[in-house]
Amino acid sequence: MTASRGLLISIRAIEKELKLLRAKAERYKKEADEACNIGSEFIAIHEELGKIINSKETGTHVLQKLDALKVREKRAKKIMAKDISPLIEKQATAEVEAQSLASELYYMKMRAGVS
Repeated sequence: MTASRGLLISIRAIEKELKLLRAKAERYKKEADEACNIGSEFIAIHEELGKIINSKETGTHVLQKLDALKVREKRAKKIMAKDISPLIEKQATAEVEAQSLASELYYMKMRAGVS
């Protein structure tokens, strides 16, 4: 039995949507993980600041290092301010939708005799 052209087009479209859903779930997971682990970034920033202060170095390169730390700290504070509950919920929703779509795709391929 050969699959109809319409079914093959549907399968390709579902495969494309599945890829997008998986990427979306991975992006939400990455954001949630980053928010959960932001404390280690603050520790690293403060350790680097301590090294700069203890080195007693002066000059523009020190100011550049301090500016870079300030940018990192600002980014870390922004991430820390995020509520991760919606991110985790979006991640879970995307993963469930992807799993459901993957299951449907599997059965469509089985019916069509396509692997």
